[in-house]
Amino acid sequence: MKVRAALHQAYHHGVHRRFFEGRDLILKTHVGESIHLQDIGSQILYNRAVTQIGIAAFRLGMIEDCHDILVDIQSAPRLREILAQGISRQPDKPVELEKEEIKRQIPFHMHINLQLLECVYMLTAMLLEIPNIAENQFLVNKKVVSKNFKKLIEQYDSKAFQLAPENYRDNIVYAAKQLNKSNWKQALEHIFMIKMLSKMDEFKSATFRETLIFRVKETALKSFLCRSSRTYDSFSIATLSELFELPKPQILQLINRQIVKSKLQAHLDGNAEYLIMDVERVQNNEAQELQ
Repeated sequence: MKVRAALHQAYHHGVHRRFFEGRDLILKTHVGESIHLQDIGSQILYNRAVTQIGIAAFRLGMIEDCHDILVDIQSAPRLREILAQGISRQPDKPVELEKEEIKRQIPFHMHINLQLLECVYMLTAMLLEIPNIAENQFLVNKKVVSKNFKKLIEQYDSKAFQLAPENYRDNIVYAAKQLNKSNWKQALEHIFMIKMLSKMDEFKSATFRETLIFRVKETALKSFLCRSSRTYDSFSIATLSELFELPKPQILQLINRQIVKSKLQAHLDGNAEYLIMDVERVQNNEAQELQ
């Protein structure tokens, strides 16, 4: 009963956007370490609480936290069953087991929107995967942030014809392709065309929209610098500020963060007016990878 009470409370925190309270409650009670020993009903409550906390992280603009929480839920092969929002029809399933599953089903008015869940996860995966693709484009062993997002892109690339976007998956794929080219304005147009996002209460607030726009610009800037580092010797900070419509301090902050993490082989000049690429370091890294 204590475990169930904690899970119900964590779910309640997630519904009301209290991300830190819900996350800390699950971590302090160590529910995740022993949830596999609990009954099936408690496991379902745990999955629903974690899902709601992950969505709350997105509603607060916390992209990395949202992706880290939802990646395990979205990777589950039977998502409806682990959330008690549907049962699998198998010919060899015992009747008693099917009756028990039906009893555990959540009422329809308490369902978590699975399409919204997938849309939120794919958006966070896109914002993390696009810079990763640009950074590892010349590596042999490419790192993958999200296998589901990669599979979605491959499905669309395998199609002979690609029509105008109609649903949220189409818009996410088209936004990802524009972000890959650093066209952040067109990427935002596709993201804002998703009706599920436009109906969220947070989407109507200026704070959430500004956070989302900034993350899209940041992703486009990272992708642009990684892809252009082998073409240009230097970049003007003022030009980057005009291209991505970001103030100069934010541009410098993003560039310094990339340099510190060794994701960008470059340095700033004395007046912090130009970003100068270290061509020798880039060539040495490519030679080591080739070896």
